[in-house]
Amino acid sequence: MGLFHPRLESRARLLIPQTDRNGLHVRALLSLVSQLTDLGNNDDAMELLNNAVVSINALGKKPDNQIATKTPTEAAMAELNNPNSLLDAAEMDQAFSLVGLRDLERTLIQARRIEPRAIQLVARLGTIQGIIKSPPSRPKVAAKPGTGG
Repeated sequence: MGLFHPRLESRARLLIPQTDRNGLHVRALLSLVSQLTDLGNNDDAMELLNNAVVSINALGKKPDNQIATKTPTEAAMAELNNPNSLLDAAEMDQAFSLVGLRDLERTLIQARRIEPRAIQLVARLGTIQGIIKSPPSRPKVAAKPGTGG
């Protein structure tokens, strides 16, 4: 990191640790990816998307600590740390959709790297969603010679 807006960079460094990320960190990374894409910082957005993918894969490998008597806070964090909670997460959809509009190939590569299969499919669909939803570009009609006024 280093090329994007200093406030975003400092916010990312403060909020998101470099190791032992949880589901909340993944969502923050995905939100920052969307913000960077909106600012036109595609390379930084792609770097954070890569970090988010690594973190998503790590979530799937964390041990599932099923304790019968969880506090509401622990239950909420357990839900956030469940990779399947990303299946309908707006942050996931928006990040992959926006970055996919800027760089389809690299975004699809990142999406394919996601190990939990269902989340990978959602990411791949999100990546092409923006392109599918964007209005078709109209071909430029060349003026016919000799038909001008």
